[in-house]
Amino acid sequence: MIRIGCVDIDTSHPRAFSEILRKDNRAKYCAVYNNGFRNEAEVQGFMRMNDIAERSLVLDEMVEQVDVGFIHTHDAVPERLFTEMYLVS
Repeated sequence: MIRIGCVDIDTSHPRAFSEILRKDNRAKYCAVYNNGFRNEAEVQGFMRMNDIAERSLVLDEMVEQVDVGFIHTHDAVPERLFTEMYLVS
């Protein structure tokens, strides 16, 4: 199973993708990092919906837990940082 990390949940894509991913059991969200505009209740709801046990407080934590990261933010800084960290590890 492919382990996916979700960087921010600013757009509608994370929820839509999670519904597709759960159908064939080939991939799943296993980590979430949120530095976007979603509030704590929305992040916790996303975690419950996707059975994500732990929230990454910094992007470095997520890199060790996932095979790939989906970036759903309106801010390019997390995207650049995550890409750099993932390529180095």
